[in-house]
Amino acid sequence: MKKVISLFLVCICLCNCFCLFASADDTAGKCGVNLNWEYDENTFTLSISGTGDMNNYENSSDGNIDDSKTTAPWNSYSEKIKKVVIGDGVKSIGEYAFYNCKTINQINIPDSVISIGSAAFGKCNSLKSISLPNSLTRIESGLFFGCRGLNSITIPKSVNVISSFAFYMCSGLTSIDIPDSVTGVAESVFFGCIGLEKVIWSKNCNYIAPEMFYSCTSLKEIYLPAKKMDIYNRAFENCRSLTDVYFGGKNKNDVDIKDQNEYLLNAEWHYGYSDKTDDSFLSRISDFFNDFVNAVKNFFEMIIRLFNNK
Repeated sequence: MKKVISLFLVCICLCNCFCLFASADDTAGKCGVNLNWEYDENTFTLSISGTGDMNNYENSSDGNIDDSKTTAPWNSYSEKIKKVVIGDGVKSIGEYAFYNCKTINQINIPDSVISIGSAAFGKCNSLKSISLPNSLTRIESGLFFGCRGLNSITIPKSVNVISSFAFYMCSGLTSIDIPDSVTGVAESVFFGCIGLEKVIWSKNCNYIAPEMFYSCTSLKEIYLPAKKMDIYNRAFENCRSLTDVYFGGKNKNDVDIKDQNEYLLNAEWHYGYSDKTDDSFLSRISDFFNDFVNAVKNFFEMIIRLFNNK
């Protein structure tokens, strides 16, 4: 009987040890050849450390399974992770890496990251703002797909290309400034961004692709510094709040507007626009006025001094 009890206790100890090891393994592991991940259950923080590229992953919920990829290893914590810290030395963030991680509200990305895969932050609905690294040259397709809470983002001046659906249905965005470094923007990038009110376009991208601002129902004004523009089908369809277009060309002959852009055609066009924002123009006027006031002040002070010397 004693042997049976002893054997039973040994089995319990072994099971406990196995559970502990399994638990430890479940909160840490590999996510690249030289990259490791670790999830802290106390702080709800996911940390990525090491050097090199992260693995690409897939979105298992879409039903299209690619045997060469798997879901992210931290997927079981997708509704618990609040903060993601990417360590310096990480070169890339994989496709679908944090897709549908609904509770993430903070992501720290170092400048060592030079690429971020498609849909890496898709449906991160609690993410309100993010700083992209200055080393990034492309914003890949669906990068912020369906991030409804995203209300602030600065596109780095290192970015040259923005791929399709990058900000699809980001209903929290109210304004976007596309830097002059950008020369290519694919279709449907801002499709369904119903909170978007103001857009400043790159002067080095002289076209707006199909369905770019489809159903951006709050869009009021857009700034197009390029001298010539091609605007493709349905780029501004259902943009019923659009009232003002600031265009770098001399007149409407400098822009080719395709079908189903009635709201764009009916807006008030302001020609000869060259500044990225009205603020820069107002700033120059303000500076000129201040310089003028100071010059007048100095002139009268000089006259007073000359008069007093007499």
